[in-house]
Amino acid sequence: RDDHALLAELLAYDLYRRAGVGHPLCHPVRLWMNGEPLGLHLLVEQPGRGFLRRQGIDDRANLYKYEKDGKDLARQHEKRTNERDGREDLVQLMAALQTTDGTLRWAAIRKRFDVEQVVHYFAVRTLLASASDIGDDYLACHDLEGTERWTLYPRDQDKTWGGRSATADIAAGSPLPFTTPATVGTLA
Repeated sequence: RDDHALLAELLAYDLYRRAGVGHPLCHPVRLWMNGEPLGLHLLVEQPGRGFLRRQGIDDRANLYKYEKDGKDLARQHEKRTNERDGREDLVQLMAALQTTDGTLRWAAIRKRFDVEQVVHYFAVRTLLASASDIGDDYLACHDLEGTERWTLYPRDQDKTWGGRSATADIAAGSPLPFTTPATVGTLA
């Protein structure tokens, strides 16, 4: 891991924190072995029940880690909690968002998401100029027992702040990573 990526990830999580968006804990550490430096590394919290509790969410919530290389919805969203349960909540969410009618999609978003939290997430993501796609490197949480709404959290932020492969096209017209690109103005 190069120093730019390590510092980019550390600073990215700090910006999310300042914007009030939850994120995995991370700490820089300098490692040595047998008196020889191994460099600066970053310890990053692995998302799970402890992560949910830190966000103030009941730890019985469904937490998904997005994996862009998955061939279908189930393989794109690795369950980090309740692994033995199905993904019906994710399938239902996708079905609700598949409409091409902007008014219906916006109604589904307002009903199913913590809109303020998601807006803050995307605002920070846009500022970070991530080299990843707008719908990549996130955690999606469905609070089953509390608000019953979905929230989004960052992960794997090493390609932010103009990283070496910073060629991402920020899809400003796409309101959520779960949807196909929306027509500009559908959220008005």
